[in-house]
Amino acid sequence: MSLDVYANNWVNYPFPHIVIDNYLPENEFKKLSKELESTDTKLQRKFKTALENKEIHKDETLKQNARKLINNMSSEEIKKFISKKIKSLPLISLGEKKDYSGYSPFHTTYFGGFLGSHIDHSSIENGDLIHVANTIFYASTEWKKNWGGETILFSNNGFFQKVKISPKPNRLIIFIHCANSWHGVSKYNPKKEVTRKTFYHDYYISKVHRDNFITCINKNRKNKLTFSTHSTTFIPFIPNGINNISLKNFFLKSNLKYLKVYFIYLINKFFKTDFG
Repeated sequence: MSLDVYANNWVNYPFPHIVIDNYLPENEFKKLSKELESTDTKLQRKFKTALENKEIHKDETLKQNARKLINNMSSEEIKKFISKKIKSLPLISLGEKKDYSGYSPFHTTYFGGFLGSHIDHSSIENGDLIHVANTIFYASTEWKKNWGGETILFSNNGFFQKVKISPKPNRLIIFIHCANSWHGVSKYNPKKEVTRKTFYHDYYISKVHRDNFITCINKNRKNKLTFSTHSTTFIPFIPNGINNISLKNFFLKSNLKYLKVYFIYLINKFFKTDFG
């Protein structure tokens, strides 16, 4: 089925996003799920702090169906679908860059895992390519409502939870990425041993199109979205938003390592500077 049938399903708040269920044909998703169950993935990096608890993996040991999905996520079809949302600007996918520019296409979250309110890197290749969209595909074999692990979309400042998207198997989400695209993952507490598995992809435009991109995504918006220079940035101390503060986690020392990056983000955003 062509993605064009979903063109009217975009939701613009808190920032543009879309949810597509049953993305893969049922037989293909079953093959992928079975394959992942028997795949011994190679760990790239493990995160376990007050603000993030997850693992990312290299693609070296991923098998046929996983690679097929990654290729699908970097395909012309999905790039054109996203591009139509941003004035048909030409996109470059993460999968087209050598070694995914150092990032990872496959992520896992185990019992107790979560991801605090954050925005991803604003660009790659020394600012020549601007990060404008993300896709996340949920590849777990099972998910129940009381397990948590939802993708959370936060307010423009990252302080308030606005939308929760359930990580249902075979669901794809796409969202436009900018300096206000704060997102995270609620604490994952499955009632059985089911790993939360996701495939992740980024999309970029040339920096010469940056102003056109911002103009496009702000059309008819009251609360304007912005671009600024930043690395992946977490909000320290309040990973789940102001209304969900955990005093236990608030005072963890690992919050402190995120302060510098967050302050740089704020400086660049409000003073239009370009500190790295």
